[in-house]
Amino acid sequence: MEGKHTPGPWRCSPYYVVRAEKDDAAIAFPRLQDPKELGAEEKASLQLCAAAPELWEACVAAAELLASGRDMFDNEGRPVDETNALFEKLKAAIFKAEKAP
Repeated sequence: MEGKHTPGPWRCSPYYVVRAEKDDAAIAFPRLQDPKELGAEEKASLQLCAAAPELWEACVAAAELLASGRDMFDNEGRPVDETNALFEKLKAAIFKAEKAP
């Protein structure tokens, strides 16, 4: 699966404009121009937007692994390497979405 969005990674600039790291293109920006006027909810929403490419990639990877029918755990119930890698990808994407701007 490939998204049709601007490729990530994206970041939240000091002025809370979500920008593509590759070319600094603006992806999303607050409706208020003065960042001092943004509340915690608006800042968190922009941070969530900045994490969108990583969240998308992690969701696609999870869907592909689940659909593949491959074993996600060994005979002793421990996650296999592919499962561990997916878990780390999911945790990193969630951390980026939740971190304080």
